[in-house]
Parts: sequence; structure tokens; C-alpha cells
Amino acid sequence: MNLSRRRTCLAALACTAAATAAPGIAAAQTTAPAEETPARGGVRWSVSLLGGALAPLRSMRDTYQDGLVAGARVELRTRLGLGVVVALDYSPLPRRQTVAETFDTTYGTAALMPAFTLGRGTVRLQLAAGGGGAFEHSTDPDDPEAGGDHVAPAALAQLALELHLSDGGGLVLAAGGTRTFGEGDRAFEYGWAMAGLRLEL
Repeated sequence: MNLSRRRTCLAALACTAAATAAPGIAAAQTTAPAEETPARGGVRWSVSLLGGALAPLRSMRDTYQDGLVAGARVELRTRLGLGVVVALDYSPLPRRQTVAETFDTTYGTAALMPAFTLGRGTVRLQLAAGGGGAFEHSTDPDDPEAGGDHVAPAALAQLALELHLSDGGGLVLAAGGTRTFGEGDRAFEYGWAMAGLRLEL
């Protein structure tokens, strides 16, 4: 066999070996990132910081007017969509100008709500409802002895639309209603709407 034929045979053998090894190398490169990526846990924590407005309903509207509200949500959620939410809301709860007393009011609620989330993609819908308590502190600048602190049971329900922009969180649009079971004019009933950021932990 002359030198030219030997070179031709060696070149053919090299091409055959490269073609045979290529699929194995490609498969190894494809599976390597999946092996390096850590498995995502079945339970996720999240914190949402929200702000918006509330609107008194029914008899509460005779005494109070629309106002601002701020909220926080701390949630524990499983990959099946079941979870529990701790909801904290605060509002100055402004009174109407027609009321004779000039009260400064600090009002807040705390509730524990079982929740269920529909969807696992970018857009998810959450339903939650539960109970807790409402706290109101009011003072009258013209009469230091007026006002006082009041605590009452409260029920809260919310519907939230979540936009998951990354694995670390996204945006939340939430709306719902709150009702307290106080006595007299402190039996509050109002609706609210808030929006904000959601952080996945």
C-alpha cells in the first residue's frame, strides 16, 4: 500500500471515530446542566409588600370615608398550590367631616388565612380567606380623655393575581373585603384593593 492510500485510510478512520463520539459528547453536554441544577424544594416562603385604598361599606360609610391602606403578606406554599397566609393591614381610617368629634385613628388587622393557588406559570390566581383580630386606637386632640383602644374579631377574604417575573418573585394585585365584629359603630365592613411586590424566599 503506497503512502497516498495510507493517508486516505487514516483520514477515513478519523472521520468515523469523530462521528461515533459526537452523539455521546452532545448528550453529555445536554445532561450536565440538569445534573448541576439543584432540585427545587416542595415548599416555598414568600413576602409581599402592598399598598392601596379601602372603601367603607354599608353603615360604616356613614361615619368613615375612603382612605389609604398598607399591607404585608407572609406565605408558606406547597408545590400543589395549598398554603397559609399571614395578612397584616394598616390604615389611618379617616372619619367623615360631618362627625362632630375630631378623632385621630390608628387601625390595623391581623389574620391567618388558608389559601389555594391556581397555576404554576407566570400568571397565577390565589384564593384565601380566614380570621383574626382588628385593633383600633383613637384619640381626640380636643379631649385627651376621649377615644381609647378597641379590639374585635375580624374576618378577611382576598383574591390575588400574581405575576411571577422571575424565580425570585414578581408583582401582586390583590382585592378583598374585611369585616369586624365589634359593637355599635365599630362593627366595620369595607372593601380594599392593593398592589405591590412579591419576594420568593
